[in-house]
Amino acid sequence: MLTCIPGLTFYEDSHSYLFDGKWVPWSVSRIAQPLSPEDQAKINLYKDGPLGWESRGRYVHAAAEARLLGEDLPEDPEGLYSEWVKAIDDCWLLKDCDVLATEMALVDKRARYAGSFDALIATPSGISLVDFKSVSSVKSMKGRKPAVAQLGGYRAMLADWFPEITIDKLVTCVIAPGESRVISSEVNEGLIAWADAWDTFKLLECPF
Repeated sequence: MLTCIPGLTFYEDSHSYLFDGKWVPWSVSRIAQPLSPEDQAKINLYKDGPLGWESRGRYVHAAAEARLLGEDLPEDPEGLYSEWVKAIDDCWLLKDCDVLATEMALVDKRARYAGSFDALIATPSGISLVDFKSVSSVKSMKGRKPAVAQLGGYRAMLADWFPEITIDKLVTCVIAPGESRVISSEVNEGLIAWADAWDTFKLLECPF
């Protein structure tokens, strides 16, 4: 398992990062997928409630991590997320793999941005950097685009802190009720998408 980056703390409630006593201003997810206020408002319509994307996403991520680590699933007394758990259990990517890290916080060495990737796993075909996405339906799963720029941002930070690790694939694992979809992307594709997203973000948000 990879060791945590010294001096970096993630605060889940506020989704913020503190590095060497200073708050990191930007998150990888915000840079990779900037949203207008209108788009954010539309997304927030489906945020709340037990099957809203916030609660569902939190549970699915925790369940996937538990399965990877061989731990007990988080509690779900009403069985609301049983179909998503089935999809996790049936996902070929998560079977017979060696776990190198889960839910690991990373930071740019200049403390400009930070983020946490979901999993780093080794399979017979190589090392994959994985981002889990939960969706409400199989239809949404089939239309979900890969998180190429976001994964590219994580890969860039991993290269800074752990240059000895070679990543072979960037993987978006989309978890729907009863079914999953694994989307593989090339590492160079992710790094280019991340560089483009970061350049665009700097022009719009911090033109200095």
